[in-house]
Amino acid sequence: MRGFLGLLALAAILVHLILQGPRTLDRVAAGLLQGATGIRDETLEARRRVFGGTVDDIEAIKRIVPEQAEYMLAGDNRRGALYFIAYDLAPRRVRSVGSGWRCEEELLTLGMPTGAPQFVVIVPSSPASPYVVDTATFFKARKP
Repeated sequence: MRGFLGLLALAAILVHLILQGPRTLDRVAAGLLQGATGIRDETLEARRRVFGGTVDDIEAIKRIVPEQAEYMLAGDNRRGALYFIAYDLAPRRVRSVGSGWRCEEELLTLGMPTGAPQFVVIVPSSPASPYVVDTATFFKARKP
């Protein structure tokens, strides 16, 4: 009886492999090909494909803010955008005002801090793109 059940189990496994094997191989091959399509992309091209035009805006900010500079970061952080912007702008350092991230209005209410960095990076709510302004201009032009 044991031999018969073993043969029956083996037969069931073989039937399953015969019926499902080609479908599984197709899915695996499709996944590998999909992953391989971007393998030769440069980092910037791959990021553009995933994140769209925001990548170009970040690159423009990188050209304005020197690598060793500090900047203040303000804006909409409901979807965690500020964390990603800060990561993308590294090694530039974020200067926090008070405790944590601020929206533009909060930053204006607190006023320009002593020894403020030269730049403020603004991340408006979607679909607008991040941009950089001079700190003095930010606080003068946007009086609460």
